[in-house]
Amino acid sequence: ACFDENCLGLADIRWLFNALTEMRKTDSTVPFLHALLAGCPLVMPENPVQERNPVLEARCQLLRKQQEERDYNRMTKNVDSIRKHMPEETIGYQVKQINRHLIAVAQFLFSVAAGFAFGFIGIALIVGQMDFGVRLLLGIVIALIIALAEIYFLAKRLNAEYELPVPSPLAPKEPSTKVVESIPIEVQPKRGGKKEQHKD
Repeated sequence: ACFDENCLGLADIRWLFNALTEMRKTDSTVPFLHALLAGCPLVMPENPVQERNPVLEARCQLLRKQQEERDYNRMTKNVDSIRKHMPEETIGYQVKQINRHLIAVAQFLFSVAAGFAFGFIGIALIVGQMDFGVRLLLGIVIALIIALAEIYFLAKRLNAEYELPVPSPLAPKEPSTKVVESIPIEVQPKRGGKKEQHKD
């Protein structure tokens, strides 16, 4: 938007174009719009600046630093013998990660299967003889509830691993004042260079 009084907006230019078109019907000497606008500077509206989320910005900076550190360690691992074998590149680390994911998947499947078995068989053993369709429906409902709960806790655990700690606001530092103890200094009178002569 232009706030100068000498600046024409789109609505003003549209009105001027229509006015010149109507005037040109009766008077052929009326100039065209492009002739009037020749040499006029074009002022484009600026896009609104949107502030980024500080939490998102902090997370992006952390991920950027981690990526730079991984790249640096990868470049210097041939030089430094300590960094030659990164933990992420060892077979033991990869096996631990695979076992961790397999345990999570197995726990999810066992929980869902146990919930279905409880709804399909356990309730029938407690209550008594029930219809097959009702038992199947109870098993599916309980298994679905357990599956949703497992997915919720799994997502919460993954979010906790990548969640950044909220930085506490720093308190303004007060100017440090040092107390200097006064040390008493005794000023001794100067002795004269000439000694008094005692007359006999």
